[in-house]
Amino acid sequence: MLGHDKLFTVIRFLGLREAPLDRPLKLSEHLSSNLRWYQWFYPTIATAIATWSVWYFGLFSIFEGPDNILKRVNSLLSMLIGFYIASLAAVATFQSPRLEEEIVGRKILHRKTSLRRRQFLCAIFGYCSGLTILIFLGTSLSELLRDDIKAIGWVTTYPLFFKLVGAVLYFWACFSLMSSTLLGLNYLVDRMHR
Repeated sequence: MLGHDKLFTVIRFLGLREAPLDRPLKLSEHLSSNLRWYQWFYPTIATAIATWSVWYFGLFSIFEGPDNILKRVNSLLSMLIGFYIASLAAVATFQSPRLEEEIVGRKILHRKTSLRRRQFLCAIFGYCSGLTILIFLGTSLSELLRDDIKAIGWVTTYPLFFKLVGAVLYFWACFSLMSSTLLGLNYLVDRMHR
């Protein structure tokens, strides 16, 4: 019987971690975990900068109007969905002994299991596929329900708060998608051949 956790398999990428070294880590080594930077630090730092810029310079208008940023990004995402799913299918089925090898350098772990290159790339492109679909659906629904959402009492009482929360969620999802995509492409272009 299928468990409900199957719905969240695509976010497994966020739970991956690099194997610890055989000695206690210094703070600088703990922060230098490349994977953690791509999973959490890069998207969070970029989100903080983008949200601060929108708030400080009063750029909330980029989310409004007939040609807003949501529509522009959604047009890109509608193409990227196919790319990510095709990439996932290619990585999952391509017959290559290199894909079955363990990752060179610090091993990547899911729970306590060391991942092979194929599993790592599937985790990245599965996450990108799922996140792209989620962003696309979320922004499409927000566009369709914009007037209904604005009419809710507690939203109209604290409009700046809800605009900032929406901007943070949107920016974090987009920057997470961007950093994960760059990690996956870097791995396919460079690290895969080491």
